[in-house]
Amino acid sequence: MSTIETLHSVNTDLLAEIYSAQDVLRDSDSPVLETKLTYDVGLSDRYSADIWLASELHQPIGAYKIRGAHNFLRTMTDADRSRGVVTASAGNHAQGIALSSNILGVECALFMPICTPILKVQQVAQHGGRYTTIKLVGETFDEAQNHAKQYAEDWGALYASPFDHTRVIAGQGTWGLEIVDSMEDLDMVICPVGGMGLIAGIGTAIKSRRSDVRIMGVEPEGAASLTHAYQLGEPYPLERLDTFVDGAAVKTVGNLPFNLASHLISDLVTVDNFAVRRATTELWQRPSPIKAELAGALSVAALNVYAQEITGKSVVCLVTGGNLSESRFQEEIRV
Repeated sequence: MSTIETLHSVNTDLLAEIYSAQDVLRDSDSPVLETKLTYDVGLSDRYSADIWLASELHQPIGAYKIRGAHNFLRTMTDADRSRGVVTASAGNHAQGIALSSNILGVECALFMPICTPILKVQQVAQHGGRYTTIKLVGETFDEAQNHAKQYAEDWGALYASPFDHTRVIAGQGTWGLEIVDSMEDLDMVICPVGGMGLIAGIGTAIKSRRSDVRIMGVEPEGAASLTHAYQLGEPYPLERLDTFVDGAAVKTVGNLPFNLASHLISDLVTVDNFAVRRATTELWQRPSPIKAELAGALSVAALNVYAQEITGKSVVCLVTGGNLSESRFQEEIRV
């Protein structure tokens, strides 16, 4: 475990964007739903803490990514909409862009790595309808992103990064406002980390209201791109990437979220694939199942690592998405 010095200073421009995004996502044409917190008796008893789950599985795409995607498209100018949108995604951001494009009538091209689970590819097509073109290219998200950026440049389209754009980060940050509005007593938030857009957004939102709340990050052991960035002092590609936890598998965290909010993160840990599988299995096999995907279960997997720190504390675990097929769960993940 590494402890990161926290300066408790937030970027005021990003904070203003988060409040603007909150207004956008509350509009009548927005597909985004508010997220409620659920007290988890079993986890609270196990870790001698008050543990709450904040789950985005109820969103129309089954993941938090709809927040940043819809804020990005909804705030585009008419001129930019006419150019069309291109993005790269491990699956959930593509679903968000596809759904929002369909609602707003914007043409979009969506690049995803060939390892993207088939369920996510199918749902992208379903959400986007006639406005969506899907391209499966590259072995990793980063390779797909290189193709997407080149395509956007060649065709004069607008590139919508899943984590390296202010309006996308701001959309994700609205989740942080909902959490802090719901919790009078809050000590820690455990947040999965992929490209870093979510933790930058929710960290800024929460720290702006409650500077004492600790923002705790968790990465897959085989895709620890933020840990790597801290070691080097800046984002830099990992030499090797394990794509098993597909929703959080990126070689390089975003430069923008790293610069805006890396100092807001109090602690950062990694968990191995078995720990993630075990947490996912536990959530799926409850009497009232929480069918999280692997990246969505990272915060719960991190509880064992953070066990001593969370004792007696009020903790929120972010369950970020649930786009995992029954067949993949049974064949590859269940323990």
